[in-house]
Amino acid sequence: MALMDECPETSECSEKCKAECCKRYWITLLPGELDRLADFAEMPRQRFIEEYCTLFADIFPMSKKAEGIVVFTGLVPDSIEAKAKEAFGEMPDFFLILPFIALKRIEGKCVFLNKENLCSVYKARPRQCALFPEISPDEGRKPEELYDFCRLAVKEAKGGLDLEHFKKMKDYFSEVEGRGFSKVWRNLPGNAVVKAYKEYFPVSKEDFLRLLGPYA
Repeated sequence: MALMDECPETSECSEKCKAECCKRYWITLLPGELDRLADFAEMPRQRFIEEYCTLFADIFPMSKKAEGIVVFTGLVPDSIEAKAKEAFGEMPDFFLILPFIALKRIEGKCVFLNKENLCSVYKARPRQCALFPEISPDEGRKPEELYDFCRLAVKEAKGGLDLEHFKKMKDYFSEVEGRGFSKVWRNLPGNAVVKAYKEYFPVSKEDFLRLLGPYA
């Protein structure tokens, strides 16, 4: 596979902060974004998933059952329960789960960030990347406060969340809730990562799907 560096050579991201956002954050995908990346890489979808992707879930403690992908923590696998309890300080009654397929991270950075701190899939990059640093829904704080490492946040960002992207995310979670994660994605990576508060820990594919319970 021959991927071309499409970032501008004079990019402030590569020269000033060394593409810090690509090192701090996991890049999550929507199904259409994954397909676009696989096409750009000229690879079959399944092979692209196996080589460059991981299962990823962000979990949030809940005191009661609510709308969305919410599971009873009594059914959570032991491997995840122990880590979540350590991260949150106690075990909640329920978890709100935001499950995705995400790009792998190699040596602390996105798998597609090269040695020159340039994105090697720039033309097909996910919307999350294209919007940064204007992706925070926290309208009470300025981008330069949320992303103090980012020069573009100081110079250009206006804050707020792209409404079109927000709708796509909302529709995606509704589809997962209605049809199940495996049916939405069809092909799944063999490895997984769970985020609990600020902690990230690897889990097996089997425990990841058990975490999702009826939404797997």
